[in-house]
Amino acid sequence: MFQNNGQRTQTEYDYHRRPHPGHLGGVLNRGFQDGEWNPGSSKLVGARHTSSQPPQVSAYLASQGLTTTSSITQGNQNGYGNGYNNPINRNILMKTFEEHLENELSARLSEVEKVFQNMTLEGYSTRAFNRPLKQYQPRPQKVYANPPMFNREELERTRQDLVNEFTYFTHLQNKAFYKPMDKIIDYVERDPNVEAFSRIRPPPLPLDMDLKRFDYVKANSLIQMNHLRLFNRPKRELPPQYRSAFRRAVQHVSELMKLDHKLPMPTEDSLANVKYDGSKFAGLDYARQKLKSRKEAHETALGDAKLVWHALLQGRRVPPHDARLGGKGKLIERSTNHGRVALDNDDVSMGRLILMLSHRDLLILGALEQPLTASYLDERWPIYIGQSWYYGGSEKFVNKMARHAIYHCFDAKKFDAAIDGYLVKEALLVLRQQYEGGMDPKYDTLWSFVYESLVEVVVCRDDGIRMQKHVGTTSGNCFNTLVQSIITMFLGYTALIVRAEERMGLVGINNILIQCEIEVLGDDMVLALTQAWMFLTRESLAEVVKDCFNIDWSGKKSFTTRYLTDDTSTTSDGERFKGVQFLGTYFRHQRYGDTKYAPKVVVPYRPFRESYLSLLFPKHGDFSHEHSWLRAVGIYMNAAGNHETREWLEAYLDFLELIPFVRPTAWPPGMEKMVIKDFWNIGKEEAPLPERISIHKWMRIACIPRDKSEDDI
Repeated sequence: MFQNNGQRTQTEYDYHRRPHPGHLGGVLNRGFQDGEWNPGSSKLVGARHTSSQPPQVSAYLASQGLTTTSSITQGNQNGYGNGYNNPINRNILMKTFEEHLENELSARLSEVEKVFQNMTLEGYSTRAFNRPLKQYQPRPQKVYANPPMFNREELERTRQDLVNEFTYFTHLQNKAFYKPMDKIIDYVERDPNVEAFSRIRPPPLPLDMDLKRFDYVKANSLIQMNHLRLFNRPKRELPPQYRSAFRRAVQHVSELMKLDHKLPMPTEDSLANVKYDGSKFAGLDYARQKLKSRKEAHETALGDAKLVWHALLQGRRVPPHDARLGGKGKLIERSTNHGRVALDNDDVSMGRLILMLSHRDLLILGALEQPLTASYLDERWPIYIGQSWYYGGSEKFVNKMARHAIYHCFDAKKFDAAIDGYLVKEALLVLRQQYEGGMDPKYDTLWSFVYESLVEVVVCRDDGIRMQKHVGTTSGNCFNTLVQSIITMFLGYTALIVRAEERMGLVGINNILIQCEIEVLGDDMVLALTQAWMFLTRESLAEVVKDCFNIDWSGKKSFTTRYLTDDTSTTSDGERFKGVQFLGTYFRHQRYGDTKYAPKVVVPYRPFRESYLSLLFPKHGDFSHEHSWLRAVGIYMNAAGNHETREWLEAYLDFLELIPFVRPTAWPPGMEKMVIKDFWNIGKEEAPLPERISIHKWMRIACIPRDKSEDDI
């Protein structure tokens, strides 16, 4: 496909990297003109890329069957335009795909030949056929660093090493061995379909981005223990000089989170109504009883939960079950000191640490948490839980933040481990006050159980070693999102109050609480200020948070912008994505109509790089044609707001659909959760059916509320 052993020359890369208009024609067909969507158009409009290409580029395009003029695409055999002014000819696609299949077949045949080479056949005599054939040696399987058999001496040495290292943990008696610890660094393989199409249609990635440096590291015990080391620290208390500002911030957050009507306190009968994912791990206590999934353990766990609930209301302390050490993988770039060699270092932590609750504890905590979460789903609350960027959600968010002049987007480093217990207690107190009679002393033991499950939980490794932490919150706890969101508001308002009081005294405190807006979810936050407070820089606020709470807001993911939306849709990636980013999403305006007088709407969009890497390193499903198609369809749903992503994904789907296959009618479990999260953040509704949608339908999904029609726009 390319010279130089498949590597693009800089000239070729520059040509394919051109922004709109100019990136392979650069203007979207069937409804986009100069970055504006024209649903009434049935042809490609605005094809104005007339700049001449270098001779070597023209020769290259001609050799690949690509036109260098602004030819019009009417759509593929499925009725979808691939979005390019210079489309790849179907014959070229078929030829390249046939070459890809031939290479795959050749590789498989080579493996079969190796099998026969390892077999021993001595002629055709009966004696020869009766002899056992030499067995083909299979590929080496993943092995554990520790032997799978229980080794008491090795386990005791490991425990003693942890006792010496984790000095701020309480080390408890071991429990029964469950399985060996997984200490092998393993990686997610790249999707061969994405790689094959990338050779046909080079993705519009930044010029300085080298895909060879990227890998997706799977979760493993080594990295999880490195995460757990972050919790190995002393407890911290609030510095005296910040106590007044902190109490004022807590009071303000309590007022913001106050429900119009208090909730009835859950009872023992509420445990049976708690929603849960039956496929999730039920906890080590039940797994040792051969009840691995929550569905299998539900009946037993429900009975246990009722007994514990009754005991807690009687004032008897019952400790939470041990939380299993677990986690998720992460996409890494080797240039950031997270390479294959660096992963062997003891101080490397990446991905996400998850401490898995037992099903019994989930039912107890869920009876308290789920009514609260359901009460905060409305858009008027500062916690952006259960909201969607679709069905007009992006428009509502932008309108809510539009009166401000400057926006600080903060992301805390290692937030789970940096939180101290007093912050969790204050956050739980805010939530407890939302229940009718929630402050009754008879519920003290119940809420202490919630606190212990978040902060004082006992972490149990698969090899049975148990360690109790005393700081930080527990990812995997159903209260974690609500509690962290409230704590994030504590941090933001404390910093604002401190700086406002320094500048203007008590008047400044009252003014800034009226003239600012904070939107949060977990540790992700947008802090918006009016023109009068533009002197409050990101650095000055982060300094207060660091000095007061020892939480770091100065990371590379934190930034300040004066733009709420990105409306320069034809600029390059280096000039785009300068507006507010919240929950991984940027926003821009787009005309909804076929004339320049059509109303503008807000659509969500993301950088192409993120969507492409999600396709290249699949976290869900296998490498079958069907699952590659499903992933592309799912990612299209949350990425079509970016012109470059939409173009490339539509061409990729054309490529996949060249070979007939049965369209899946349901999402695999992992992908279904991904799609639900993209659309609704929490699983309060079912995922849309897996289907390839047009940009017209995507615009309707993104912009029109469920209770309205297009005529209302």
